[in-house]
Amino acid sequence: MAQTNLIGKNILGYTVSEKIDSGAFGTVYKVIKTNAAGQYVRALKHITIPTEKQYNSVLNSMGGDVAKADSYFSLMLNNIVSEIRILNDLSEKGVQHIVRYYENDILVSDSPRRYDVFILMEYLTPLEEFIKSKNFLVRDVMKLALDVLYGLQACHNNGVIHRDIKDDNIFVSDAGDYRIGDFGVSKIVKGSAKAESMKGTPNFLAPEVYLGKGSYTKSVDLYSLGILLYRLLNYNRNPFLPRFPEQYYDHDEDAAFEKRMSSEIPDPPALGGEAIGRVIVKALSNSAERFQTADEFITALNTAIDSTPPELLDERIKFDTPSGQQPLSEAKQYAATLSETLSEPASEENLEDEHNSTINRHLFESIGEMPPVNVPDVESTAVNQNPDSQQASPVEPIVQNTNKRVVDTVPPNISEPAQPAPLDKKVMNKFVFFIPVVILLIGAAAYFIVLPSIYGQVVSFIDWLFTDPQNIIATFRNPNAVLPQINAVFGMKIFWWIWLAGLIASLFFVGKQLQAKPEPNVENAILTKKEPYLMIQDVTNALKQTKARSSNKQLDPLIYSVKKLEEKLSVESDFGYGSDAVIRCENDIARQIQFLMDTVPHLENGNLEEILSGMNTAVSNINSLLRKRTELKKK
Repeated sequence: MAQTNLIGKNILGYTVSEKIDSGAFGTVYKVIKTNAAGQYVRALKHITIPTEKQYNSVLNSMGGDVAKADSYFSLMLNNIVSEIRILNDLSEKGVQHIVRYYENDILVSDSPRRYDVFILMEYLTPLEEFIKSKNFLVRDVMKLALDVLYGLQACHNNGVIHRDIKDDNIFVSDAGDYRIGDFGVSKIVKGSAKAESMKGTPNFLAPEVYLGKGSYTKSVDLYSLGILLYRLLNYNRNPFLPRFPEQYYDHDEDAAFEKRMSSEIPDPPALGGEAIGRVIVKALSNSAERFQTADEFITALNTAIDSTPPELLDERIKFDTPSGQQPLSEAKQYAATLSETLSEPASEENLEDEHNSTINRHLFESIGEMPPVNVPDVESTAVNQNPDSQQASPVEPIVQNTNKRVVDTVPPNISEPAQPAPLDKKVMNKFVFFIPVVILLIGAAAYFIVLPSIYGQVVSFIDWLFTDPQNIIATFRNPNAVLPQINAVFGMKIFWWIWLAGLIASLFFVGKQLQAKPEPNVENAILTKKEPYLMIQDVTNALKQTKARSSNKQLDPLIYSVKKLEEKLSVESDFGYGSDAVIRCENDIARQIQFLMDTVPHLENGNLEEILSGMNTAVSNINSLLRKRTELKKK
């Protein structure tokens, strides 16, 4: 029952490339999907319930009762399923600033009962790795705070309390956006309901949660964020610890923790200035006096940022403290997660594979270097282009600097329409529903029209099937007719038996068709399900952020057109299903979206008019391709 090594296996359409991290409850892998368009990276969380050690321990504690042990681990599985449902619900609603969920699978095996849970998610950089890789400033901490607050705002509006906000559960996208992950201990509440169980990490827990003082509200997430911000702005030290660079000891940590649990008010953190410090201290107040909603926290923090001098916002966040500044004996494990969590901090050897220098990869970033190609203007009957824009010569790319990859400002080609394909299997399947109708019509015509006109009367269908032919002849008005001979009547009996068998068989195939499962995702599909909608959301948000930084009104028409495209994609049927022609069209859409995502970061440092022209062309291409896709789906 030990966890299986998944390297090289194909799961949910992706090949497992390497292990990123592992803990007591599961392992996170980097997975790659390769097709004609390139290689795409995501994260795969594999959770095994139970591990061999867990099973033996629980079985022993339950006196060897296998049924009770299975029931115990079934409840544990329900916690995992709860996380999946939360992630799926938030992702489907387009909630920003949470780690995006894509798909899951749960495999069940017996003797003993075991569950292998696979969760496919966005591939992001952990906050700790991100901070190590860049010059982290106070203003970066403020962006982190606001991004997480917007994520919490959406979670709370959807009735979800995260309950475990901490640095280990914050991740960063390639665009520099911060996202909340690991909803393993989250609680769904309705309306003004309050949660009561104690889950989370003690070093970040609000006092009312840790001390079990009855119920609590969503403000506990804001408290945990306050602790995270305090540590970032205080040389990674908790409230009430001696100021850096003083040494501190185990008893200092104990005393600091007790003061925090008694809701004492700490001094402001060392960095960030007075205004920001006041906001963070308010977040750490008792349950009645702290911020009650993410909206309140956001408003106060924005006001504080606006009043803080730039030189304070540009102060560097430092974590490189001398070893002598750490506790001189082993500290208490306040940072360990309580209750059942889905993962634990990885051991040092698991943090980074020897072949993986960084895990900062975007879902759509190409892993292998592709040979440089000149991308001509789009040529397709599906897109209305100005003939003057179709040039044989390559378009000069925008180069940010010699160390950056070249980014073309012209969208990729749209594939030419394929030759007419054979009739789609789905079209053929529709005929299954008409066959019983045709057979019934033939039988009705024979029974009510043809045979009475020949024999002069209607003979019971049961008689045709089961009565002796001689008895049927005796019922006819004209016994001298040609057909009433024994052989002719016997032939009609055979006809009715064949007719009945055909009707039953056709109804059987209709039943099978009604119960048929949806066809699986086509293997060469670049995007599946609602992924195009989710990716365009990222483009929209990136454009809005660029506009906020540059205040360039030239971006407004593009933002509007991308937003309209986002609305259109939100109601499109799932991608990755259909004929080869449909998949080719969808892959063209995927490449256009990829072009938009690659181009947005260069709006602020390239030829703006040329880039805007290319992006507008890509949006136009996508709209045309969506119309084409609709027509192909109807065929």
